[in-house]
Amino acid sequence: MGLLPVCLKKCSESLTKPLTMIFRKSLQTGDVPMSWREANVTPLFKKGSKTNPLNYRPVSLTSVVGKVFETLVRDALVKHTTENAIIKIQQHGFMKKKSTVTNLLEYLEALTKARDQRIPVDVNYLDCKKAFDTVPHRRLITKLEALGVQGNVLRWIENFLTNRRQRVSIRGSLSEWLPVESGVPQGSVIGPILFLFYVNDLVDGLECPILLFADDAKIYKELKSPEDAEALIRDMKKIEEWSDKWLLVFNEEKCATMHIGHNNQKVDYKLNDKTLKKTELEKDLGVFISHDLKPSQHVSIVAARANKIVGLMKKNFDYLDEETILSIYCSIIRPILEYAVQSWCPFWKKDIEELEKVQHRVTKLVPGLQDES
Repeated sequence: MGLLPVCLKKCSESLTKPLTMIFRKSLQTGDVPMSWREANVTPLFKKGSKTNPLNYRPVSLTSVVGKVFETLVRDALVKHTTENAIIKIQQHGFMKKKSTVTNLLEYLEALTKARDQRIPVDVNYLDCKKAFDTVPHRRLITKLEALGVQGNVLRWIENFLTNRRQRVSIRGSLSEWLPVESGVPQGSVIGPILFLFYVNDLVDGLECPILLFADDAKIYKELKSPEDAEALIRDMKKIEEWSDKWLLVFNEEKCATMHIGHNNQKVDYKLNDKTLKKTELEKDLGVFISHDLKPSQHVSIVAARANKIVGLMKKNFDYLDEETILSIYCSIIRPILEYAVQSWCPFWKKDIEELEKVQHRVTKLVPGLQDES
C-alpha cells in the first residue's frame, strides 16, 4: 500500500528530509494520515477446517511509511516500559531477552522440580478468543494513560486506532472497505507492545504462578494440600472477572487442564461455569508437553513432520544436488527438529535414534550416498 519498500530503500537519501518533516508534524499534532490507518487483510490459515473462517488469522498489510513511523513510536514505548519496569516478569512475549524458549524453560523447570519431589501439579492452559482483534480501543487508551504513556505519543496512538478501516485481499481480489471498531492490527509494528500493555494486569492479585506469551497463558499450582487446589480455583475466578471487565473473551472449548503426578486428585476447574476438558498432551508454544513430562511424544510428532518433507523431496524431485539438499535441510527440516530443543532435549536412546533416522534419510538423498547404510 502506497510507497513500495524497494522505493523507500533505494531512495532513502532523497526521502529522509520530507519524511522527517511528516513524522515530526504527525507527532506534534497527533494527526495520522488516513493511509496509515488502512489495511489490506490477508487471512492466514492456522489449523482445522479450511472452510471455517474462524480458523484463519487476519494479518494486516499496512503502509510502509506508516510502519517506519510506528517503529519510532514502538521504540519510545519499549524505552518507557524498560526504564519503569512496567511489563510484568510473567510476560515473555515480544520482550527483549525473552522468548518462547525462556517461557518453556521456566515452566518445565517448575514442573520437573515438583515431579522430583513427588508433588502433583495442576495446570490450566488458557486460550483467548481472537485476543488481538477484540481489544477495546477506549479501554486500551485508559490503560496506557494509567501506565504513564502521555502527551503527544498517547494522542498519536489514540488517533492511530480511531477511524481505521480494512478490506480483505485474497489472490488479488479486494473486498469493500469496512470500519474497524476494536483490536490492535496484527501485522502492525506497535500492535504487539500495545497488546502487552492491555493484558499486563491480568496477573495482578493471583495466588498461583502464571506464565504468558502475549495472549497464550498457563496457570499452575503445586498441590501439597487440598487448599492449593482451592487457590487455583479462586485464581480461575479472578481471571474470569478480569475477562468480563476488560472484554477479552476466553475460548473455554480450547482451554484445558493437565494433571501431573501419580497421586494427583484430578480436581475439575471451571471457566465461565464450564468445566475445562482434561488433556494428557498439550501443544504449548510449539512444543508438545506430556503429562508425564517425557519428550517422546514431541519427538515422534516432529520426526513425522520432518519425514513428511523428506518424502516430498524424494517424490517430487528426480535429482537434487548436495547444495540444494543442504539448503532445504537447514532452512526447513532442521528448524522443525530443533525448535526450542533446550526445553525438551531427548534423553532416551530411542528418541535420539528417531531424530537421527530423519537426518540419515536426508543424507541418503545426497548423490553418491544413496547406497550407503
